[in-house]
Amino acid sequence: MPIIFGNYLKLYDGKIYIIFNFISFFFLLAIFLKKISLKKNNLFIALLLIISSELFVLSNLQWGLDKWKTEVNKVENPLELLRQGLLSPRIIDSVKGNEYFRDSRFFNVNYPDNYGYNSHAKNFTKYFQRYEGKQKAGITSETIDDVKLFFGSTEQSKLIFFSKKIDHEDITSFIKDSNRFEIESNFNLELLIDTYNGNVLEMNINTEKDGWLSYIDNWDKDWVVFINNEKKQISKLFGSYKSIKIKKGFSKVNFQYKPW
Repeated sequence: MPIIFGNYLKLYDGKIYIIFNFISFFFLLAIFLKKISLKKNNLFIALLLIISSELFVLSNLQWGLDKWKTEVNKVENPLELLRQGLLSPRIIDSVKGNEYFRDSRFFNVNYPDNYGYNSHAKNFTKYFQRYEGKQKAGITSETIDDVKLFFGSTEQSKLIFFSKKIDHEDITSFIKDSNRFEIESNFNLELLIDTYNGNVLEMNINTEKDGWLSYIDNWDKDWVVFINNEKKQISKLFGSYKSIKIKKGFSKVNFQYKPW
């Protein structure tokens, strides 16, 4: 690789962003002050060249490098690690989902930027700050304990709840309902973890009363559910999480993510 191009690539460790910020700022400032006169089409071309020059490596080369910002290690049993992550306490104080899961193998409750999780973001930020996951002022420790249980961020790592209803005003009300109703209905859950692959989650349910089973995972239009091999409707708990109506007796539940 030519030395000039190689030195250009080295700038992508952080310096490139500062350089192009200055270039863009002074370029736009010069246009605003009429120091540079460009026709509309030429202005668009100039801006496109600046942007594409900055993003060239990011969009084409960085993922092909063996080592860049993160060391790449071969994983022998990715499905097993994924299943262990599902059964482990979820992280609250980290924001970026992909990076921390790749490096630490845990799931994240805090929400990544620009992924369409508006309802979950509203639920989360009622109790925690956006960055670092710090508890908001004025919220009792008992409420935070309920919220952490709800989001699977305790040692119990709970992600499935059974409740009498799902139209609750807040998480504490839902947790009280679930704690009481799971005992009253003699609710029993067998999570078939060996079937979990990120897109499929299966479980066997036994209950003596009709109720609502909630899987605290973000709803999406491409999630479907089968109860005893019959496709059923998925409702939303707090506008964000998957809930289904369960009849008393035995139920085999199969959640599937099917975007195509």
